[in-house]
Amino acid sequence: MADLPRPVTFDLMAKDPDYYIVLTAALGDFASRERSDAECGNSPELSLKRAAAAEQILAEIEAGLSRQPSGPGGHWTAGELRAALAGVPDDTLIVVNTDDPRYPDMAEEWAIYGAGYGQVGWGDGYGTERDTAFGLSCRLADDFRVKPDRPRKENRDG
Repeated sequence: MADLPRPVTFDLMAKDPDYYIVLTAALGDFASRERSDAECGNSPELSLKRAAAAEQILAEIEAGLSRQPSGPGGHWTAGELRAALAGVPDDTLIVVNTDDPRYPDMAEEWAIYGAGYGQVGWGDGYGTERDTAFGLSCRLADDFRVKPDRPRKENRDG
């Protein structure tokens, strides 16, 4: 059994805040219980370590939810993306979740395969010039995740 809770991943682009309300409430309750256990002398060092880990995750979620894009039109800037990626291992695949207005509860996952400045022509007689927006080249990919090679887990509930 691990000493600390497992890391929690979350999608800051989700439109429904109910998930975050439940998650943050659960983390807050967990941290409070662990601090109470520590005060009662029940494994105080371990309980405080668990409470601190839950509170750190809670702080990261709250910081992410309060971050408002500062770029034109309410879009992220390179600095905001860079900050969101802080601590993400270099070999981690980045996936873009795209919204489809026809299906508001679903998102398609697109894998990034390139990036750079494109060219734009404004139709004003000056020809094309380097775009001011840095673009990510993406493609719909169903095969970018690799399923772990492990035996199927048996359902013990019936």
